[in-house]
Amino acid sequence: SLLHRGGSVAQRSLCQCARALCPMAALRSTSRVLPVLLIAALLEAGRIDGSAGEGSPPMQYAFGRNWQQFLGAVLSDRPLSGMDLESRLRSMEAHLQAGFDLDSFAGRTFLDVGCGSGLASLAALRLGAARVVSLDYQQASVETTRLLRKHVQQAPEALGVGNTDAWEEVLQGSILDQAFVNDLPRSDLVYSYGVLHHTGDVWGALRNIAPLAAVQNGLLLVSIHVAESVDIGDSTSEWLELKKEFNQMLPWEQEHSILAYAIAELGEHTLQCVNASGRPAAALAGGSGRFAQARRCLGEVFGIFAKEARGMDFITDAHDWLGGYPYDWVRTDEVIRFMRREVQPSMKTLQIQHSAVAGFLLTPAVVGESNFFANGQFQGHWASHTPINLAPGDIIEWQMFDGAADEYVAQGGKLQEHLIEMRSFATGGKTCWVYFFLPEHGEPCRQPDDKCISPMSILLEDMEVLGWGGDSADGLLCSPDSGPRYQVLRTGILFSPGDGSDPRFNGRSYRLLKQTFRVSGGDQSA
Repeated sequence: SLLHRGGSVAQRSLCQCARALCPMAALRSTSRVLPVLLIAALLEAGRIDGSAGEGSPPMQYAFGRNWQQFLGAVLSDRPLSGMDLESRLRSMEAHLQAGFDLDSFAGRTFLDVGCGSGLASLAALRLGAARVVSLDYQQASVETTRLLRKHVQQAPEALGVGNTDAWEEVLQGSILDQAFVNDLPRSDLVYSYGVLHHTGDVWGALRNIAPLAAVQNGLLLVSIHVAESVDIGDSTSEWLELKKEFNQMLPWEQEHSILAYAIAELGEHTLQCVNASGRPAAALAGGSGRFAQARRCLGEVFGIFAKEARGMDFITDAHDWLGGYPYDWVRTDEVIRFMRREVQPSMKTLQIQHSAVAGFLLTPAVVGESNFFANGQFQGHWASHTPINLAPGDIIEWQMFDGAADEYVAQGGKLQEHLIEMRSFATGGKTCWVYFFLPEHGEPCRQPDDKCISPMSILLEDMEVLGWGGDSADGLLCSPDSGPRYQVLRTGILFSPGDGSDPRFNGRSYRLLKQTFRVSGGDQSA
C-alpha cells in the first residue's frame, strides 16, 4: 500500500533511480514477498517514515535537515544501524588518513568546508589537528555540527579527544561568497567531501577553495562527482529533472521515492542473504521470522556501508543522492586542468581516489613542491612510487595490437588471460595506446605469487596526472569522447592523451609512478 499511495512517483523513482533498470520484475519472478519484507523491515528499523506528512515542499534540498536526522540517530540510545559513534569515527579517520596520505594530523590545521554532520571535523581533531574550523552554508548543518562539538566538550575523554579548544569555530557561510572566504583561515589541510558540485557553481567553488590551502606544503582534498565513474549515458538531463522533482515533492512522496530506491538497490543483496539463511524468502512469508530475517540482512548491508563509506548511512546518503540539487557532473581531466591553470595559486594534483565521488588530493604547485617533486627527486606523496619511463618506441597503437591478436586467434592460437583482459577494457572504441611492462620492471603478474603493479599507480603526462585512472563506468575508455584517461592492468597500460595526438610523436613525456602488490592465496599484500 505504501507503493500504491506513492502512485506514479514511487514507480517512476524505482525505474529512474536504480542503477539496474527496474529490477523489481526480476525480484517478483524469484520471490513476490521480498518487496513486502523490505518495506516492513525498513519501517520497523525506523529507516523510512510511512506517514503521509503535511507541509509545503521545500524550494531546495535540505542537506542540513538530513544531517540533523543522521546525527540525532547516531547519538541516540539506539544507534543508527547498530553502529555507534566510535565505530563511525574510526571509519571517518581511515578515510581522512587515506585521502590525505597521512597517518597523523598532529601540528596541522584543518578546515572542513561543508561540514554537514561535523563527523570529519571530529575525526580530524582525534587525529591530532592543532586547529579545526568547520563551515557550512545551511544553518541546520551548522547547528548539527555545533551539537556534536558540544557533545565532545561534555565527554572529551570518552571520545578520545585531548584538547577540545582546538575545535575553534563552526561558521555559517558560502564558499561562493568571496568576502566570507577571504576571512577564513588558511590551513594546512583543507577538506571538502561531496559539497562543491551542489553549490550551483562548481568551478567558482573550486576557484575559491584553492587559496585556503595556500600555505607551505598545504594540502587540499576535494571530493566531487565525476562523469567517468557513473554510468549515466545520455540521461544527465533526466537525473537533473528527477532531482528537481524530488525537491518539489511533499514529504510523504519523498519517503516513497526513497523506499523505491532502497528496494531497487538492496533487493538483490537481501534476497541472497535471506535465501542463504536456509529459509527462502517465500517460506518466510507466513512465518514469524519474515520481518526479522529481512531486517537482519538489511542491518548487515547498512553496517558494511557505514564501515566503507566514512561512517555514513545508506538511507541518509540515499536522501542526499536523490535530493542533492543543484548538481554538476565534471570530468576528471577538466578538474586537473582547471586547478592547474585557472586558479590562484596554481594547484598540482597529487593523486585521485577513483570512486563515484572522486577524491582529488592537491597542493600549491610552488610552495608545495616537497609534496611531489623537488631537486630532481620524487618527494612527499610521490616518494613511495617507483617511476617507469614509457619510451616512445615501446608504445603500441591499439589497432596494431588488436589486429595482431585477431590474427593470432584466427590461426588457432589461444590468447593468454592477461591479453584477453586488456582487450575487454577497450569497450569505448579504438583510440587507445598500449604499453606492456618490460621484464626489467620486475612485476610479471602472470602466475600465482607474482609481484604485480597496482592499478592505483599514477600515469603522468609531462609530470601532470593524465586524467581518470580507474574503472570507467561510463564505458568510454578508448573512445574519441573519453578525454585523457588510463587504466593500469596486470601486464600493461591502456591510455589515451585525449586530444587525439600520437604519444610517440607529440613531444610529451609519459611516466608511470608505480606501486606494487603481491597476490598470494587470493590476498593482496603491498
